[in-house]
Amino acid sequence: MGRSGSISLLLSLGDGKSSSCARFQKVSRLTDVAFAQLPADDTNAERGEVNDGIHSFDWSSIPRPDPIPRTLCEWASRILSTSDPLEKVAYTQYAGQAFRQGECRVIARGRWNHDLQWTTPPKEQPPIRPPRPESVRCVKPGAEGKRGKAGTERSRIALLHALANIEQWAIDLAWDIIARAPRLSALAARTETNPCPQSTLPVQFYTDFVKIAIDEAKHFTLLQKRLMELGSYFGELPVHHGLWDSAMETSENLFARLSIIHLVHEARGLDVNPVTIRKFQAAGDQASVAALNVIHLDEITHVSAGHRWLTYLCANHPTPLNPIDVFRDEVRKNFVGRLKGPFNESDRMQAGLSKAWYDGLSGEKASRHAQGVHREEVPGG
Repeated sequence: MGRSGSISLLLSLGDGKSSSCARFQKVSRLTDVAFAQLPADDTNAERGEVNDGIHSFDWSSIPRPDPIPRTLCEWASRILSTSDPLEKVAYTQYAGQAFRQGECRVIARGRWNHDLQWTTPPKEQPPIRPPRPESVRCVKPGAEGKRGKAGTERSRIALLHALANIEQWAIDLAWDIIARAPRLSALAARTETNPCPQSTLPVQFYTDFVKIAIDEAKHFTLLQKRLMELGSYFGELPVHHGLWDSAMETSENLFARLSIIHLVHEARGLDVNPVTIRKFQAAGDQASVAALNVIHLDEITHVSAGHRWLTYLCANHPTPLNPIDVFRDEVRKNFVGRLKGPFNESDRMQAGLSKAWYDGLSGEKASRHAQGVHREEVPGG
C-alpha cells in the first residue's frame, strides 16, 4: 500500500499476454458500519508480541516463510497450506505486517486467457482443504463427544478446545476468501458486453479480511494459552471439519461465501458466545471469561464486514440487487437446516443484521460432502 493509500491488482484485459495494473483508491464510506482497521504500529507489534493484558505470544520466534510470498494471494495460499497452527498464526501476523507496511503491494496476478477463462498462478491457488497436523484426530461434526456445561475443568477444556478448532478454521476462512476474491469478483462482474472485467472490489475488502485473519489468529492464541494453563493443549481432543465443509460448498460464489460463512456461521457465534461466557462466569473461570469477551467483541466486527461486503457487491452488481433477498436466497440454496434461535438481536443489529435478514429462514440443501455439516448449525469464528 503506497503513501497515496492505493494498492495494485495485476489483471489481464483478455489478450492473454499484456497485463494492466489496476490501482484501487480507498473509498471513504460504503455503509453506516465503520471499516475494520489493521492494528496501529507499536513497539510490541514490531517485535511480534501480542499484548492485550491476557496473553503474550512471541510469534516472531517462528521464521518467515522461505521464499517470502510476493502477493497477498500468495501469502493466503501459503498460510492455507500450513498445517502447524502456530506457524499459521505467525505467518498471518507476517502477512498482515507486510500488507500494512507496503512490503506487499500486489494483491493478485490472476488474468483472463485467450479462451476468456480466468487463470490463477499456481502460488496463488488455495488448497481444497487446508491440512492439519497428523497428530490431530478429525471426526464428523457431532462426534467429538459431550462437552458439558463448563461446570468441571474437564468440561471447560472441552469447550475451549472446540472453540480453538473453530478459530483455527476461521483463520483459514479469512485467507481463503482473500485468495478467491479476485477471480470470483471478476466473474460476478461479467456481462455480454464486457466478458473480461477486472475485479470490482476496492482495497478495503482485502484490508478488512486481513484484519479478520489477524483477529482469528489472536483468538486461537488466546484459547491455546488458556488450554495450556489448564494442563491441556490444542490437538489433545478430536476436532471436526464442519466449517470448512461450508467453505467447500461456497467456494465458487462470493455471494454465497459471504452469506453462509460470515452472516450465518459467524452471526451464530454472536448468539451462542454470551451463553458460553455465562457458563464460564458461573464456574468462576475469569481468565477464560476475559478471553471469550475479547473474542465476542471482535466477532461483531467480522459479521459487520460480511454485511458490508455483501451489500457492496449487491449495489455494484451489473443489475443492482437487494442484499436481504440475495442473502435469504443463498441460505435457502447453500445451507443445511434452519437458522436456529434464540438470536442475539442487539449484537446482530450492531453488525447490520435486522430481523428481516434471518427471521424464519431455513436452508434446503443437503451436504454433498462426506464430512458435511450434519448438525443444524456450526458457529463461526
